Amino acid sequence: MNSLRHLEIEGTYMLKYLPQGIGRLTGLRTLTDSRDESREAELDKKQHLRALTLEFGNDGRLDDDEDVLEILKPHTNLKEFIIWSYKGSKLPKWIEDLVFSNLVKVELMGCEGCKQLPGLGKLPSLKYLNIYSLAEVRKVGGEFSGDANNDGSGVVSFPKLETLIFKDMPNWEEWELREGDGQVMPSLVELSVKWCPKLKALPHNLPPELLQRLSLGLSNDWMSSEAPLPIFPNLNHLEIWGNDELTSLPGGWLGQLKALQTLEIYNCNRMESLPEELQHLTKLQQLNIRSCRVLEERYGDGGEDRDKIANIPSIIIGC
Repeated sequence: MNSLRHLEIEGTYMLKYLPQGIGRLTGLRTLTDSRDESREAELDKKQHLRALTLEFGNDGRLDDDEDVLEILKPHTNLKEFIIWSYKGSKLPKWIEDLVFSNLVKVELMGCEGCKQLPGLGKLPSLKYLNIYSLAEVRKVGGEFSGDANNDGSGVVSFPKLETLIFKDMPNWEEWELREGDGQVMPSLVELSVKWCPKLKALPHNLPPELLQRLSLGLSNDWMSSEAPLPIFPNLNHLEIWGNDELTSLPGGWLGQLKALQTLEIYNCNRMESLPEELQHLTKLQQLNIRSCRVLEERYGDGGEDRDKIANIPSIIIGC
């Protein structure tokens, strides 16, 4: 078994211990485990472990999950780390430890008990971060950047982060990036914020220079917010996800996205028209509209407003 690369343990509800000696499996790359007694895994000694997925069972208790995750601290050579269905109210401090300098990908998924995000901004090599379905998080602030005092101490946070995804955060209301002289996310290329109905604004100091792809869930609250959307001069791909309440798009903001090449609009059934500013986006090459009943009628083939988007080379309406 020394050549074993992947181990998944699921549905074993009576399992109490992992096999003695599992820590000597030098070829193991991925371990999926959701049970209590995990010390025998000796993950902190597995220097060849590169990808680790920890999936916690639905029958787990808060204290049990927190204890297990503390025990399952991996070796610092780890590159990819995924957590599923964690019940604890907080994540262990080791996840934000600078010694994990090789970590390039982190996914926190279905950790519905967590109330605060860890300080992942400290990780020097992190490139991809996916945060999905953390129902108890209400504010993301300086602690996320690794700056608990939010004083902008001059250190670059998320120095290599290229992709940041937030999805299904039903109670998330506020997102702040630290102020001060320290840079935050200077390498960010792709940002996705979807299914976060209580969030009303993006941080005003998001770094605009490199962002090329943005996926954004909008509501009427965004339209009435006093905080304007940041301008991203190099944005070339924009996805807008609405809901049954969204009635308009921020035309003034869209008109300033001069590098935009692809615009996709989804789930905007109450929206009746597109902003006139689209006609002035000279680089726009593709427009996709799906699940937008009125827009599909007005801008589809033979629609009354089809001529208003005739300057766009590729148009896909409906599916």
